[in-house]
Amino acid sequence: MSEPDENPVLKAYESFLHHTPAATRMLLLLLVASFFLSLLVPTGLALGNVPQLVLNGEVYRIVTSILVNPDFLSNIFAGLILYQHSIRIEQSMGSAVLVWLCGVGFTIVTNLLVISLSLVLFGLTSEPSYLLMESSGGIWSVVFGTMAIEACQAAVYHPQRRMLCYQVPTLYSPLIVLGFICLMQGRIVFGYAVSMALGYAVGRRNNAHFMPVSVGQVLDRYGRSLSGWIASSSAAGVATWSQDEQQVRFDATTNCFPSFGSHTQLFLYQQQKV
Repeated sequence: MSEPDENPVLKAYESFLHHTPAATRMLLLLLVASFFLSLLVPTGLALGNVPQLVLNGEVYRIVTSILVNPDFLSNIFAGLILYQHSIRIEQSMGSAVLVWLCGVGFTIVTNLLVISLSLVLFGLTSEPSYLLMESSGGIWSVVFGTMAIEACQAAVYHPQRRMLCYQVPTLYSPLIVLGFICLMQGRIVFGYAVSMALGYAVGRRNNAHFMPVSVGQVLDRYGRSLSGWIASSSAAGVATWSQDEQQVRFDATTNCFPSFGSHTQLFLYQQQKV
């Protein structure tokens, strides 16, 4: 009797668990959960960052705005971008840093800055729409923040990247995407712009401050962790963006990493020598 065929859905899910670090996995699952929540509740009205409502005491909106993701197609694109960028950021800086950036920096801090900006614009123009507009971008605020960090760090190895038919500076590629989306929406989404500015600030600051790491630390702290949590002391630094590097991913079946590329080996060896 022949063996039953492998369940492709289960196989894909196991591959996702094995190859995706913990914080990135949590972000993607949060995106999926927030979409299904939007089918039950009008999340924009109930959870969005509306400055006037926050000032009236509904401060929970500063935290819950990340759950405002009602558009299916938009979520697909956000998930694809987030998966690509957040994995590398997590490998570069560590899981805890990515969680802090997305949960605090690109959500709470971004919303507070957006409310402050709305108050300033309202004071200058007396236009009430600045206080009544749902100004958070849901998961897209996180996406634009991670895009900015990724652009800062990737530019070390790749000064140019292709967008459509053109080569553009890697460092400024997120600004082009932001400009296109704002043009399509007919307005500037403050949440996107503020989170991108924070992302650039974090990315530019950390370019010269990557944590030293050894191969032994990486294999010991991440390679033997079934959870996929990357300790900050095990982060691979800027070598994560090396063109010749094979992505550092945990394989739960072998309980180790597949391999390191030549640039990563050189980087880790140099850090050991220091």
